[in-house]
Amino acid sequence: MRRLLFVLCVLAAGCAPPKVLVAHSYATSDKSIEALLQRSGETAGTGQARSNLFNVFMRVCNQGADNTQSNCKDTVILENVKP
Repeated sequence: MRRLLFVLCVLAAGCAPPKVLVAHSYATSDKSIEALLQRSGETAGTGQARSNLFNVFMRVCNQGADNTQSNCKDTVILENVKP
């Protein structure tokens, strides 16, 4: 039932779980790399051993001289994993 409500929410309102920044680094003077986690909505295990699964993304952005980011691209690295 909870999963059905989540799917309806995504389809109707376009709401998706937020991506949470977990790491950031600079690849070069004009590129930055970020690692992000997003709850996938899936679970593993049963009972007390049940845990949520996450998708891991890598975001690569152009870094401006004033530290602004532009032209960011997200790539899914792993799906349905425990962090």
